[in-house]
Formats: sequence, C-alpha cells, structure tokens
Amino acid sequence: MTVNAGVCRFITKIHAIGSDDYMSVRFIIESDCPNVKEFAAAVGDVDSMNAVAAPIMDNELMKRCSEFLPHPACPVPCALVKACEVAIDSALKKDVTFNFQ
Repeated sequence: MTVNAGVCRFITKIHAIGSDDYMSVRFIIESDCPNVKEFAAAVGDVDSMNAVAAPIMDNELMKRCSEFLPHPACPVPCALVKACEVAIDSALKKDVTFNFQ
C-alpha cells in the first residue's frame, strides 16, 4: 500500500504480513516522514484482532501511532488498519480516497 499524505508531500509505503494464525501482523514501513520512520522502528508485531476491531480509544495500534505521529489528520494510522485488515483476510483490497471538491 502507498500513502500520499497530501500537503506534507510525504510518501509512506506499507506492507503488512499476517501471521499463520492471523493473530498478529508485522508491518514493513518505508517513509519520507521522520515521524513515521520513528514509528516504523518501534512498532513491532501488532495484535491484529485489537487493531481491526477495537474502538479508536481502545485500539493499541492507534495508541501507538499517537505516540509518534503528532498530526491528527495524518492518513497513515488509518492506512495501517486497512493494511492489517487485508493481511488477515478480513477485508478485500480496495482503494480509499479523500477528494476535495
């Protein structure tokens, strides 16, 4: 998955790999963003069920993102959840877009 974050012009590439039992996901993340780079170095394996099903305030992946990504409109956290869903076969690959009219 490739995320073009918009006005900051940072590009992030996300590859999510589900474990054999779909209980965890490992992310391989490349980014121009220094904050996303720090997150990528620290994230480790993620509990996939929590990442795709827990409400935002209880979601461990979102909490971890908030430690590193200071801008609340950053699309990377949402992209990580979508990539996680695909990695554990709980969603199909389908592009997501934000378009200003």
